[in-house]
Amino acid sequence: MAPASLSQRIVSGLLREELGFKGVSVTDDLAMGAVKQAAGDTAHAVRLAIAAGQDLLLLCASLSEIEKTHAALVQAATQEEIPEARVEQSLVRIESLRATLAEPPPFDAWQFEEVSDQITALRVSLGLSTAGI
Repeated sequence: MAPASLSQRIVSGLLREELGFKGVSVTDDLAMGAVKQAAGDTAHAVRLAIAAGQDLLLLCASLSEIEKTHAALVQAATQEEIPEARVEQSLVRIESLRATLAEPPPFDAWQFEEVSDQITALRVSLGLSTAGI
């Protein structure tokens, strides 16, 4: 049995059709053992995830594995193994999500240092190590 992230029955069928979910669907790490066991390799797992209806694909692997998988994904889209309409569906959902997100606040080095000092002081007061902070 395939993990839910790779299952068209779960993602497109249950999540999208039965439950009516219109938002962005995100996979588990496609480099994890259960996914690799079901798909064989990460490049195939990516194809299965897209076919299942996933919008964002998590890949927490080595840079070379990510690059190899990206190349396979681009090739699949270029050769129309992944239909353009399917890619467009995900892009629309992702853009809709992005439109609802606020801009992150600007980085404030002073505030960062202040919070860091507070954390260090708390660790010291609790008798915890501050090594590596």
